[in-house]
Amino acid sequence: MSSYVRRSTVERRLHGERRLVQPLDAATPTQLAGSAPLIWVLLEHHCTAEEITQVLLDRFDSDVEAIRGGVADAISMMLRERLIEEVTP
Repeated sequence: MSSYVRRSTVERRLHGERRLVQPLDAATPTQLAGSAPLIWVLLEHHCTAEEITQVLLDRFDSDVEAIRGGVADAISMMLRERLIEEVTP
């Protein structure tokens, strides 16, 4: 099971729950929209996709596969943009 940790960043909240998040060593920020800003916040205290999925299932009445897919997509994007790092045990 993979765990993730947020990198050191600066961020700015935008209208509609969107956020700009920029790692300290990056030249440009990444805009988080949709479910990504909430997943970003949850990554501060929950380090696995499974933990985040469970929190979202507890909060929202939605299909488990839809939530699982959204979490996977957000984590993939954050890894690609170097907002988070994968931590292996």
